[in-house]
Amino acid sequence: MYPSSAYTLQNLQGIDYLLPIGQGVATFHRQLKLNASSAKLYREIETICKEDRNISRDALVEKLLLSLQQENDFTGNETAEIQGDLMSFIQMLQTFGVLIDTKPKEDTHLTHQALIGRVLLKFYDGDGYLSSEFNDFFLPKETIPASMDSTIQILFHPYPDTSLMKRILLVHTSELLVYQTDLGYLLEYPSSDGIYSIHLSNDGTQADFYVREDTDEKLRYDIFHAVRLVLSYLLQKQDAFLLHSASILYAGHAWLFSGPSGTGKSTHTALWNKRFQTPFINGDLNLITIEKDGQQDCPMTYGIPWCGTSGIYSTEKYPLGGIIILHQSADNHVLVKKDDEKQLSVLQRLISPFWTIEQMEQNLAFTDALLHQIPIWHLYCNMEEEAAICMKQEIDSYLSKIKES
Repeated sequence: MYPSSAYTLQNLQGIDYLLPIGQGVATFHRQLKLNASSAKLYREIETICKEDRNISRDALVEKLLLSLQQENDFTGNETAEIQGDLMSFIQMLQTFGVLIDTKPKEDTHLTHQALIGRVLLKFYDGDGYLSSEFNDFFLPKETIPASMDSTIQILFHPYPDTSLMKRILLVHTSELLVYQTDLGYLLEYPSSDGIYSIHLSNDGTQADFYVREDTDEKLRYDIFHAVRLVLSYLLQKQDAFLLHSASILYAGHAWLFSGPSGTGKSTHTALWNKRFQTPFINGDLNLITIEKDGQQDCPMTYGIPWCGTSGIYSTEKYPLGGIIILHQSADNHVLVKKDDEKQLSVLQRLISPFWTIEQMEQNLAFTDALLHQIPIWHLYCNMEEEAAICMKQEIDSYLSKIKES
């Protein structure tokens, strides 16, 4: 729960008012006149919600009541009456859109939890809207997960009135609108009649989906792919990034093959599998990060359910061996390019957000760190088995040097 940016508390000739601003004025939202006690309460609400924007209505009432009890000596009957008055005041603020509730409905229930990287997904009110691709990532129902770095909640309406949000348009396509708000980001999907809106916190710890209560296949598809975008935002806050690439497991490490569409990522990993029986990890997308192991930096990959149309994915975590950028060529040869070209080639294949300068700088910082941790090769190749043989020789030579050192 948090105060809407559509209202501001102002004093007119000694009298406090909650006055609409921005879109609230354009849509003729009414002002609210507050007495001194109500104005003081609202200022206290602003302070509490600033510390915890996801505080529930009941918890907010408890904190307000505790604050009042510290200033006054109430009897038991008075305490119950004041508690009711506080609840009514907050409900009134919600009715007029002054306070926005980010919590699920009180009659909702948690159906499933899934863990992807360090992000916990919470699904409410049934599983009819869930893509089956999430199944392998569900936690056992009796599991109570440790505190995660981030949480995604899939909720049914009611949902916040986004028309009153102060926002700046950052990205506009036929399928996605990305707005920056004073609380984080607002995502809207014009092509989806099932996703009302998605709200992302500035600190990357919370994402709330507001979707219609339905179970059709298109909504399942829309939610599945929207979660991927939201996950990329939350993971970016944790220095973890999504790279458009196909991957295999070789010598205990994940090897990622990337490049523009049509360069043969899936074909090349299939050549490895056919010739060297290397297991597939993911056919289209890989989650990569750099973790600390004592004093040592360790590039890693995490399993994710998104894999394009390949149907190939893993739930496992592996050390990252290296990244190979593919180029079509009549013959097969490997080039080690200059550092700026290496970094740019990986940067261009990230699908993590580039909505702001800060996000661009995060992506740059990560790709810079990555190229100093793992090899980044450019493989010019055809579609024959010799291409896999050529790349394997390069990797084996690298691993041999690492072992000797």
